[in-house]
Amino acid sequence: MVQKPSPRYLQFPTIHQLKFLQVKMCLFPIVKQSVVDALSPTLVFFVFYLWKGNTLREIVYGFHDLVSNKLCKDVYGVWSVGTIFQVWFFTSIAFNIVYSMKLLFRVHLTEYHSFPVTAPFGSRLFLTLHEALSSNNPVIMQLGYLDLRVLSETDSSRRNELFTLSHLGGHPHNWNAVVETTLKMVKDFSDKLKAAISDEPKVASASKTKLEENFSKFEVSSPYKSALRNLSPGRYEPITANALNTTVLAPAAEDTVLDIVSRQVKGTIVHLLDKPGIRFFFSDLVELNVHHVMSRAQPVIWAVDGLSLLAATSIVLDKYGVAVKDLPVLVTTLLDLKQVLDRLHKMNAFKKELRSYEADVKMRRSLQAAVKRSLYKITIAFQNHVNELPVTSSVRSQLKPFVLFKEG
Repeated sequence: MVQKPSPRYLQFPTIHQLKFLQVKMCLFPIVKQSVVDALSPTLVFFVFYLWKGNTLREIVYGFHDLVSNKLCKDVYGVWSVGTIFQVWFFTSIAFNIVYSMKLLFRVHLTEYHSFPVTAPFGSRLFLTLHEALSSNNPVIMQLGYLDLRVLSETDSSRRNELFTLSHLGGHPHNWNAVVETTLKMVKDFSDKLKAAISDEPKVASASKTKLEENFSKFEVSSPYKSALRNLSPGRYEPITANALNTTVLAPAAEDTVLDIVSRQVKGTIVHLLDKPGIRFFFSDLVELNVHHVMSRAQPVIWAVDGLSLLAATSIVLDKYGVAVKDLPVLVTTLLDLKQVLDRLHKMNAFKKELRSYEADVKMRRSLQAAVKRSLYKITIAFQNHVNELPVTSSVRSQLKPFVLFKEG
């Protein structure tokens, strides 16, 4: 059974096939879905027609000087089998056209494309792999990371080209450009996910910060501040008579009625935002932030798989050692992402109020499996050299279960 694609996001196929085969496979389910979806609009149309159909029909007929059909005025004429079938049939055709357009749109955009590692000399007609990975177009970016995944596993010619040095200077420009862009994307995803699972509501915290700043300004501008006893350490200063007279007689220029009212309003807003019901509508919910971040996790899966495969094969194919210098950064980035995913898993397991979407659970499991798979590939390939990596002791301790094959 073919799963109906979601209209909210572009879904890449698990197994890439020819466009004709994808359309052929989804054609019958689309027709079946169109027939079923056309039932409710047909029923709504007839109910609305019996309610306000006469008025609208007379307006249209009068505007175009048409002769009204007597069958349309009768209830039995409207609810005839032929009329119902015609409305349902044409509604099904409309749904079928829309679903077919979405299918063709998805098939064409998710078609696999191979990007060259380096552009041909003097030609700028093709996007290189690095340009595709750093593109602002999300479709091109995802196609670039999909190509990186395929390149690391099957395309040996472009993989060797990725490990080569430049002719002038002997620098690994191809490798550096791809690795820097990919690691930056993975780090940004980890930071966004870490910020999304934080427990503090952003709206309330921001309002409290602004209120504290305004209150601190009120304390400085108050003419009675120096006359009060300050018991905070390191801030007490003896009060002289000149300072007291100067402070008391200084005009409170910032202490206007508008400032006082604004502070009272902000304090009331902060107090209201702390209420659970109001916080639900005006604060950033944790599950929605996580859902927003996890919906962009598919390129991260391709990125970690591609980089780990390239790092694992570099021990044999990399003649110049261009990938070894980035191995500590790659391992550290993967372990940081694993820590964030483990924290998200604990929150989903122990927090009842943190509801998880089904797509988020599947994506999180796929991402966790990809990260663990990538770390195992690296540790297996560099098993005799893991202890020589220039990493911190915490990273080395986190990497030890993968070396001993104890990480499940």
